[in-house]
Amino acid sequence: MFAGIFMLTFIYNLFQIQLAKPVELLHGSSQGEREPKTKKLMAIVGIVTLAAGYYMAITVDNPVTAVLLFFVAVILVIIGTYFIFMAGSIAVLKFLRKRKSYYYKKKHFVAVSGLIYRMKQNAAGLASICILSTMVLVVISSTVSMYAGLDDELATRYQGDIGVSIISENPITEGDTLRELVNRTIQQENRSIKEEQGMMTLTFSCISEDGNLVIRKHDDEGDYSSDIIMLRMITREDYEEAYNVRVPELSDHEVVLVTSDGYDKDTITVGDYTYPILQKQHFSSENGHWMDNQVYYMVVNSVEDMAPLYEAQKEIYGKNASSYYYSLYIDIDGNKEEKIACGNAVSAAIGASGMEEGHDGKYYIMIENRAENEDSFRQMYGGFLFLGIFLGILFLMITVLIIFYKQISEGYEDKERFAIMEKVGMSNAEVKKTISAQIRMVFLLPIVTAALHVLAAFPMIRMILAVMNLNNGRLFAYCLLGTIAVFTVIYLLVYKMTSRTYYRIVGHQIR
Repeated sequence: MFAGIFMLTFIYNLFQIQLAKPVELLHGSSQGEREPKTKKLMAIVGIVTLAAGYYMAITVDNPVTAVLLFFVAVILVIIGTYFIFMAGSIAVLKFLRKRKSYYYKKKHFVAVSGLIYRMKQNAAGLASICILSTMVLVVISSTVSMYAGLDDELATRYQGDIGVSIISENPITEGDTLRELVNRTIQQENRSIKEEQGMMTLTFSCISEDGNLVIRKHDDEGDYSSDIIMLRMITREDYEEAYNVRVPELSDHEVVLVTSDGYDKDTITVGDYTYPILQKQHFSSENGHWMDNQVYYMVVNSVEDMAPLYEAQKEIYGKNASSYYYSLYIDIDGNKEEKIACGNAVSAAIGASGMEEGHDGKYYIMIENRAENEDSFRQMYGGFLFLGIFLGILFLMITVLIIFYKQISEGYEDKERFAIMEKVGMSNAEVKKTISAQIRMVFLLPIVTAALHVLAAFPMIRMILAVMNLNNGRLFAYCLLGTIAVFTVIYLLVYKMTSRTYYRIVGHQIR
């Protein structure tokens, strides 16, 4: 691919050389520089694409959607950035020039007219610096926050030191048997239970039709991909314990509905059953539970209230029907090695009991040990951190090279500008002050724009990090602000160092 791009560039350059006239090239330096044209269409397209990218990033409300739209938003922002730098900046400067009360002042007259020509020559390079700076900020802040929030991510991924889940058609009996076996094994390992949480859920898919949820096979006639709702039923007691949310007392058939996008009816119909909604709650991203499609949590009074819908979806979906899902999460005392040993003992006890093989294939057990998986978890996120720092340094090096090149090219251009301005009557101090101010403005514009880009992308990046188990938005905000601060210091140091080359080139013009 790179060879192909290089060859296309080579052919394009040969074509440009063939079109060039040697006489015009020889006399080109003595001709006056043409004023850049205002490309209104390009400026409008730049504003629209940048606004569209910002809108996607700010309004996204689901981590999976954020992942799918991220690269679309990135492409829109890149296009918008280049077009605005190349056309929008010149359009704004020409607008300021038309305002006579603003333009015809000494400090504005020279600055605006000079910046018009500078932006014509440097727009693409400055846009590249802006995009690369944005990449540095996003990559480093994301990977640093992921590594810094490792403990939070472990707690989100593994809700207990020992996690045991059973998928079953008979949840109460088999769940109680499993819980008793796990507790007995932990006691035999001389470990104490610090916290214990059990949760029973039933999750199955429905089709949303006019606000009602229809239980229907997805391969039936019609395309329901955009109307699929994942309905998750959970008991009031388990919901309060799992999410630390208060739920009012429920009578038979009453439910509490928890959604992420709101629900405007007072009842919810699922299949042939209609339930009065006692209370509606908003599903917060802080609990870390997101689904590929929309998800509704329906809080019921007891497991028995799940039975009618369990049978209904089983009749429709047959062998593809959902079963009850019982999860048990237990925190125990002890050091890492003792927790690993206890988790292994629990796994061995379940295997020896015969439960792991299921009963006529009617249930399935999964076992997780947080302490045992911690090392691999840290290695994976450490790899992300290394990759982020490596890419950040790579993008930073490219940025430094572009800035260095720009300082050299600006130096040779300003070498002539100094002489012209002095000839028209400006003092050396005024000339130096004016051009230095223009240079600072030109090179500070990319870092300011990059900071705006990452701040606009904050909601989308935060949701993508939620897919990676990081739900600590405050930690990501601190890492992002810290990365912006550190990168700004490095950027200004690079600008200061490369400015020495600039002043060496124009030095003989400064007395």
